[in-house]
Order: sequence, then C-alpha cells, then structure tokens
Amino acid sequence: MPPSLLTLTDIRKSFGGIRALERANLDLPRGAVTALVGENGAGKSTLVKILSGVYQPDAGEIHVDGTAVRIAGPQVARALGIGVVHQECLAFDNLSVAENLFVNAQPTWHGLVNWRVLRARAATVLRDLDADFDADMPAGSLSIAQKHVMQIARALTHESRVLIFDEPTASLSQRG
Repeated sequence: MPPSLLTLTDIRKSFGGIRALERANLDLPRGAVTALVGENGAGKSTLVKILSGVYQPDAGEIHVDGTAVRIAGPQVARALGIGVVHQECLAFDNLSVAENLFVNAQPTWHGLVNWRVLRARAATVLRDLDADFDADMPAGSLSIAQKHVMQIARALTHESRVLIFDEPTASLSQRG
C-alpha cells in the first residue's frame, strides 16, 4: 500500500507564550476528501498556514508521499502540489482574472509572458469550474464569491495534488 499523500505528525506551534498547536496529527490518504473541524481558536488556520509555508512549525514532521519535507515557503508548498484557498481572499484588483490566476507562475516563451497560453489556460480552468465570469475581466469587478472561485481556479492552475480550503464556504453560499 503506498504511503499517504500528506502526513503531519506531532506538529507544534506557539506564538510567544500562546500555544496554537500541540501535537497535531493529520493523515491525508490519496483520493480522499477530509474535513478538519473544530471550534474557533482550535488551530485549524494555523495548521493550514503551516501546510502552505506561511508559518514554520516549532516541532513535528511533515511527509509528502512518505518523504519528510520542510515547507519553507509558499513556493515550496506549490512545488509539492499543495494548494490553499485561504479564508482571506487575495486578489490583485488592477489585474485581469487571468493574470491573477498565474501570479508568480506565468507561462513564458523565450523569457516573455506567453499571453495566449495564459489566457487559454485561464479560460479552461474557469470553464471547468462553471465560473460566471471571464478571464479577461478585471479582478476588481468581481464579487467576493467570484473572487473565491478565482482563488480556487488559481490553486487548480498550479495542478495541486492537495487542495486545502480554509473556511471559504460563507462567501460561496450565494452565486454571484
């Protein structure tokens, strides 16, 4: 039997004298949907930020495909196939939806952004999500719910093997 896609063992994280996580464990098998449920202050968002490379754990181990890893930053998380849709929506309102989807990962051709490929890939992922907006629209014209869909599309453009949602459901409750 192959190892789990992602395993966290005895993760600890403190902020000053406040312990946010104490011996947290999580096992994400391949092909499964897993929910992490707990009350406010239980450390769910802290755990997500550790998985996304925003925070470093004080102790514990993280394994991807059975191999110990250190997620030193968001780029490392993306390279490992970990995509996160954060609770706080990050959008660059002055850029198009397509440009937002490929921030820090633009397809290039001879060192220049390949705008044709960027727009085509953005249109494909938005169509796959049944998005009700266009890749060429300015992100600033989107509703909060649409910006969350855009964040999901961003994670999918990076071909994430693990997709983590940090409480986005409130904004997705109404279409538009």
